This record gives sequence, structure tokens and C-alpha cells, in this order.
Amino acid sequence: MHNLGVCTLLSGMAIAFLAQLYPSLMLFKFDAGKAFVALFIPGYVFLLAKRHGLFGDFLKFYILGLVLLVIGGVILS
Repeated sequence: MHNLGVCTLLSGMAIAFLAQLYPSLMLFKFDAGKAFVALFIPGYVFLLAKRHGLFGDFLKFYILGLVLLVIGGVILS
């Protein structure tokens, strides 16, 4: 069970990270300065993704990553 918990936790972290990285990279088409800031300020990517229409898919994968993160934490506890 320990290995399953660790794998679930790490995959949740990776999915949440990639879900945030994807809109940040896509936002370089619109405004490179704000996209660069979005790479370092976690909540800022939410605002920019919503303004530029990238919010739907981004939010689905971000929530999936957070759910896997929580499930992995529950398995490990």
C-alpha cells in the first residue's frame, strides 16, 4: 500500500504541476511578461487562463491532480 500511496501522491503533484505549466506556456502567445510571472506566482495563472479562455481544460486537470494528491495522502496515513 505504501508504494501505491507514494505513486498516487507523486502523480497528483506532477499532474497539478503540468496543468499549471501548460497554460503558462500557452500564455506566452498573448503576453510574455505576464506568462513569465505566472510561472512563479501560483494563483496568477488562474486569472490569466480565465481571461484568455484556457480555464476549462486547465481546471479539470488541476483538480484531478489535487484529488490524486489527497488520495495519495490518505493512503499513506
